[in-house]
Amino acid sequence: MASEVQEAPRRALTIFLMGSGGDGVITAGELLARAAAHDGLGCHLTKSFGPQIRGGESAVWLQVSADEVRSPAVSADVVMALSWESFPRFAGQLDLSPGTLVLVDEADSKAPDQIEDREGNPLTAVRVPIRRLAEEETGSQLGRNLVALGFLSALLGLPAETIPQAIAKRLKKRGGTVVANNVRAFERGQALAGESLYVALGAKLARGDKRPRIFMSGNDAVTLGALYSGVEFFAGYPITPASEILSSLAAELPGIGGTVIQAEDEIAAMTMVIGASFGGKKAMTATSGPGLSLKTEAIGLAAHAEIPCVIVNVQRGGPSTGMPTMTEQADIQLAVYGAHGDVPRVVIAATDTRGCYEATVKAFYLAERYQTPVIVLTDQLIGHRLEALPADSFEPHESFSKVNRRTVPEDNPTEPYKRYRLGRNPISPMSHPGIEGCAYRTSGIVHQENGCPTSDAGIHHVMNEKRQRKMDMLLKEMGGFQVVGPDEAEFGIISWGSTSGAALDAAARLTARGRRTSVCIVELLHPLPAEGIAAYAAKRRHLAVAELSYSAQFARLLRSEGVPLLDALLIHRGGGHPLLASEIERRLEEQFQ
Repeated sequence: MASEVQEAPRRALTIFLMGSGGDGVITAGELLARAAAHDGLGCHLTKSFGPQIRGGESAVWLQVSADEVRSPAVSADVVMALSWESFPRFAGQLDLSPGTLVLVDEADSKAPDQIEDREGNPLTAVRVPIRRLAEEETGSQLGRNLVALGFLSALLGLPAETIPQAIAKRLKKRGGTVVANNVRAFERGQALAGESLYVALGAKLARGDKRPRIFMSGNDAVTLGALYSGVEFFAGYPITPASEILSSLAAELPGIGGTVIQAEDEIAAMTMVIGASFGGKKAMTATSGPGLSLKTEAIGLAAHAEIPCVIVNVQRGGPSTGMPTMTEQADIQLAVYGAHGDVPRVVIAATDTRGCYEATVKAFYLAERYQTPVIVLTDQLIGHRLEALPADSFEPHESFSKVNRRTVPEDNPTEPYKRYRLGRNPISPMSHPGIEGCAYRTSGIVHQENGCPTSDAGIHHVMNEKRQRKMDMLLKEMGGFQVVGPDEAEFGIISWGSTSGAALDAAARLTARGRRTSVCIVELLHPLPAEGIAAYAAKRRHLAVAELSYSAQFARLLRSEGVPLLDALLIHRGGGHPLLASEIERRLEEQFQ
């Protein structure tokens, strides 16, 4: 019967599950995604929740596909509302089509019988007894998420045994009775789906390859990259959406001889990292926008004293406290320019979960090699979303990990050690406490070659020049951007960070319709590879810059570094919701018909 409805398996399906805070929506989404990944499906789980400790609303977008998933989608195949009160909060982000299956709890008096799709056509809301089944099996409506989980897993055609094992593992501390009740609630949800809905939806999906997959978030990938790079010290202060990096390193690093400290504030965390690095340890911290603001003075100290350190900034909506649980790309100005005086630093951007690993490994390499602070910019969308990636996505990077920046020259052991030696090579030899004959002074005051303080304007100038020359060297070593798409593309999109996935999807759709489009993804934001980006822009007939920043900070950066954007279309808006492929696609077509 299924083959009569649908001759070929679907390639992708998007499920939207929402509810009130405490409904367990996030837990259900994660379990469903992990099961889909285990069954050979590519997964992309985007979370949305309010900043409240409890209450408010929460939702997950789960995209499952036999192909790679690069950006969030709003076109929903299935919408399930555990609490209809949450729907208005997310309605503007949903694209309901005539084929969308809308499921509501039959006990929810606020759920309507009909809603409208994007064209104004009525959609019937299918009422299902989610609360009743949860109460029958668990004695509480709190089990609704497990009934929903069973229902949705049946629609996806997932193996029946996978998720109950995960439920048992998650709830084992609460006892066998609780586990058994919740597993039964899940099974009732599976049975509830029924063959008729399954066939009507046509939700049987083509499976991808069965290669081993790693299911992780961007914050998890940052942790993996740091451990691979040999991090020995981490200091941080809890801040959304970066806190998972602190907690995961606290669980892993002490077991391999490292140290993790939860500092009393962001300033203390940054100065601890500087002290640990001065003492000979690979050191890092992680924060979000407000915390990066507090760390700014200490980052200037690290740059001035030429002390390696890695700072991961998981961006969120700002300014001030802003929207802690929502995404944005508006910390470029702070990361690149936030300082008093001339402070060279490196700023690199991650584009997705795999990119968080790559950027972190690269950050440690650059920090150690060039003896400078390196800021890694991710954001809430990348940090919190979960992806199922092939295990070989995280290959070793031998060239990026084997850097010994603490080797002291032995060509003339009788010559006094000069930590900030001037010469043709601006990377001067760095020692650490305990190396005989290589002690030196360092501080935030302008210093001479041996580290002794001075107020000599000439020395100040040459030391500024020394530090800047390292940035010039780095720019020659690193490419800093990549171009994806046809060589002779008519349209060109310049993007960075998490918006790059949406730009790639938009470019693929435009190219499929005969409008050849390529994407220039900028990974090195400072020092910016402006010459190469400008050459890319010059070859495009139509050019756009896509970013999630109300004031178009990325476009400003490009212009300030000499990238010509006179006729470029700037696609930008404030954060809260990710910039979507459909937005980029629509704006390009409207502008360049």
